[in-house]
Amino acid sequence: MRVLLFLFALQYAFPSLLTEEVRLFDLEPADAQKIIENHDQSLHYAPKIESNVPAIRFLGNEPHHVKEDIYLAKQYHGQDGIGGYIYGYNVPDIAKTERKKAGGDLRGAYNYISGGKEIKVEYWDNGNGFHQIDNVPKILPKQIDDSPEVKAAKEKFLARWHEEAERNKHPVTDPYNSEGQYASGPLSAQGQLEFKKQFQQQYQQGQYQQGQYQKPGQYQ
Repeated sequence: MRVLLFLFALQYAFPSLLTEEVRLFDLEPADAQKIIENHDQSLHYAPKIESNVPAIRFLGNEPHHVKEDIYLAKQYHGQDGIGGYIYGYNVPDIAKTERKKAGGDLRGAYNYISGGKEIKVEYWDNGNGFHQIDNVPKILPKQIDDSPEVKAAKEKFLARWHEEAERNKHPVTDPYNSEGQYASGPLSAQGQLEFKKQFQQQYQQGQYQQGQYQKPGQYQ
């Protein structure tokens, strides 16, 4: 089985002057797996090897003389021919690596510089879904302050709510009895009975005059 393992290192500014390349072909899967498993996956940024090196860069057809820093970047890739692989690279501000086994287990990580701070990310998939941990700053939700109109409406509502809650602590007595009649007062059965008695007494005593009416309790 033909298997390719590819390791590659290069210098940033002058790749034609300093380039290292390693290629391994026609490896058996078992031998390729050993190389993949033993390969260093530690994350390092490309080191600077020279500073302020004179160079010529073209903007369109016009050459420009510049000075550049030179870093030793690296890139590697390998596969075993039966589903497993490894790859990674490092440049001045980014470093990444990832390895997958033939059985499906995958693990990787990458670091990078953002705003002067190093961000570190690790991820994996062991057959139970994708997972990730990192040190990316978490943006927590922030409570939005109410506008004056909304604040006033809330205060009015809460004041009314407390008012009704206090009123419910002293419920009004049900004026009706179990038979749907007034439980007390002049319209209750007892009140009407008393009114009838008082009316009869006034009639018998000759104190009732047609067209006059006195409330219960006011008869002389």
